[in-house]
Amino acid sequence: MEPYRIRRHPVSKSLTKIGFETWLTKYEPVINQFDPNASMSTDKGDDGIMFETYGEEVDFVFNYNPDYVWTYVDSDVDDHPIIVNGRWLVNRIGYFITKKPWTAETLVVLEWD
Repeated sequence: MEPYRIRRHPVSKSLTKIGFETWLTKYEPVINQFDPNASMSTDKGDDGIMFETYGEEVDFVFNYNPDYVWTYVDSDVDDHPIIVNGRWLVNRIGYFITKKPWTAETLVVLEWD
């Protein structure tokens, strides 16, 4: 197995906070095709959208274009996990892949609606 390549994230010019429902609509996360019981189903009744941090799912995530990858991380922000753009290793719970990319100019942090 080839080691994962970590791309450094440039310092963001601004911080944007958006709600989960807004993020679903704006970035369109894809369904986890590896696990029909994956976590984080949408309100549309879709299968889960979260990818695991191990096995074939994390291999898939780390071989995907990083501009479309998001990380679900444990956070001290209001004692709730948050979703941030990019691939992160520290405090990660899982990953998401979206149909639309995020941009380096903005750090997007999801807040729960």
